[in-house]
Amino acid sequence: MRYIVKNLRDTKKIAKKIKKRLNSVDIICLDGDLGAGKTTFTKYLLRCLGVKDIVSSPTFTIARQYTARDKMMYHFDLYRIKESKELDEIGFAEMLSNANLSIIEWPEIAREYFENYNVLNISISFDQEDNRVFEIGEA
Repeated sequence: MRYIVKNLRDTKKIAKKIKKRLNSVDIICLDGDLGAGKTTFTKYLLRCLGVKDIVSSPTFTIARQYTARDKMMYHFDLYRIKESKELDEIGFAEMLSNANLSIIEWPEIAREYFENYNVLNISISFDQEDNRVFEIGEA
């Protein structure tokens, strides 16, 4: 699926559509350049899922945990991770296994951990008019 996003309202609509598909999804992988809107999309999606806490970027903490409706969710930003052994040091595999849903920005370094999970890939890019383009597909 491909969506053109012209404003924040469109981003909210996509988050609502994605929420409907999450029954069979364990991990959402978010790809896109810096400033593409990965964290903004995550904020809207977590709100749709009932998270009341302030959702902020885990760029410096690597992971943030949220709970809503008795479901545990993690938001990861792996931008600063340079080697996969760093993921072992932070307990990444354990966090994945304990979560009902994990949303992962910059997921490439962690793909080896995903083989036993249902993954939804979301790529965010820009078109010639500077609209965001969301491309959504199963792994």
